[in-house]
Amino acid sequence: MRLNLSCKLFGAILFLMPSMFALNKTGYTNTRPIVATPAMLHNKIIFIRDSDVWMIDPKTRREQMILKNPFWDASYWGHYEDIDFSPDLTHVAFTHELKDPTGQGFTGNELYIMSLKRTGKIRLTHTHAELNSYDPQFSPDGQKIVYTQRTGFRSGGPGYTGIEIRMVNSDGTNDHRVIGNIDDLGQSYFGASWSRDGKRLLFTHYIGNIDYSDEGYNSQELQTCAIDGSDVRNFNGNYSKFLRPDVSANGKWRAVIEPINPKVCYINELRFFTSKGKFVQELTASYPALDESNPQWNPEGKRIAFLGEQEYTDADKNGSAHIINQSGIWTIGVYDHKLRRLTTNVSAIVAWLS
Repeated sequence: MRLNLSCKLFGAILFLMPSMFALNKTGYTNTRPIVATPAMLHNKIIFIRDSDVWMIDPKTRREQMILKNPFWDASYWGHYEDIDFSPDLTHVAFTHELKDPTGQGFTGNELYIMSLKRTGKIRLTHTHAELNSYDPQFSPDGQKIVYTQRTGFRSGGPGYTGIEIRMVNSDGTNDHRVIGNIDDLGQSYFGASWSRDGKRLLFTHYIGNIDYSDEGYNSQELQTCAIDGSDVRNFNGNYSKFLRPDVSANGKWRAVIEPINPKVCYINELRFFTSKGKFVQELTASYPALDESNPQWNPEGKRIAFLGEQEYTDADKNGSAHIINQSGIWTIGVYDHKLRRLTTNVSAIVAWLS
């Protein structure tokens, strides 16, 4: 009798399972955000879909929304990838665009930090939405956040912008400039990442200006500095000392996205280097129709997730051909080169968390 009851219960569960995970009208399961714990986030790939933050299990391909549209009040402008998880996986820092009361102009972005329980939201920057604050990166101890701030394009103004690197405590105190000057259009600093010991920053230095309308010129170089902005040095090419998404957790390898032939096409190739820049091999050379970007290493350093875009032609109901671009998350083995597509309709990959 007890065995018969157990079998019936198991059969009922199997019958209900399809409805438990049925697709909703958007075509995706689990669209109600959950409170993600550090244990749930471990070894998950975090990505952005339609301005929402999702996670996916790379083994089962099970997806789950974890944050509903944290980036802006009104869908005007935004930086999909500008979100970072604290080292203990309990908080996120993210770019949030404030609502434009007129509905006509550019407002700018501010940085916020929030618990994954969706409580304790703190505004980190206070520029009255006249500047863009973006690309937050937690320090290895989670106590500080380095970020980039820039002016924005203004109607009737120059097509270039000033950019500087700033730092703020994760409680919102002591917001200050590290290097650069937002008013100096001839020198721009951005894209900072932390050293593994939390003592230095690696960043891009533009000489000239960031030009959005071909009005000027620029050249760039990688530099490092102490976290107070002192001791600026040219980068020696050893990425192993820095926490970057394209560098493996053990610091030995680096995944690089490079154009196959920039003069002919815009298709990018995923290539594999040592952290000191020695070329090892191409990983996606067998897949020329796949345009790769946004590489992220898995915690074990054996696979790389990347944003892959495919272009294909499809016909509408009238028989007219349309070119369709479909972007999704793919992973590839560093040693076995096995390629696997996990999901589609993805704007950016944020991280492969450990």
